[in-house]
Amino acid sequence: MTPSRNPRAGARHCARCQTEFRPHEGGECPSCGRPLCRVHGGAGHLAVRCPACERAAQAAAVTAHPLPEAA
Repeated sequence: MTPSRNPRAGARHCARCQTEFRPHEGGECPSCGRPLCRVHGGAGHLAVRCPACERAAQAAAVTAHPLPEAA
């Protein structure tokens, strides 16, 4: 089988900013593994979570610590 000569073949899109990048240039969401560009998924300890994981974390924080009811 002949390799594809399409420069966009295998391109991925960042889950946070939708930037197109090559697989070796980016990283992954530390929570779910969605692709992230080099800005958002750079070094493993500096990696940012994808928007879906951020929303899930915020929802979990709200349910764990609800705001007090107004009297």
